Amino acid sequence: MNIRINNQPFSVPDNTCLTAALASYGEVPLLYAIAINGEFVPRAQHSSRELKQGDRIDVIKPVVGG
Repeated sequence: MNIRINNQPFSVPDNTCLTAALASYGEVPLLYAIAINGEFVPRAQHSSRELKQGDRIDVIKPVVGG
């Protein structure tokens, strides 16, 4: 199925969970936040969150400072 990670086309098998998709994409540091279709996904749900055709995944780097 086709999804987008950081606005780049990416293909994964059907029934792929978020953790597996991110592992295929490349290493994502633990401090990064993940959103699917604009909605934050808590780290505890990454392995149980199954992706759907067309999902947009954003890997968000934390920003510090003021």
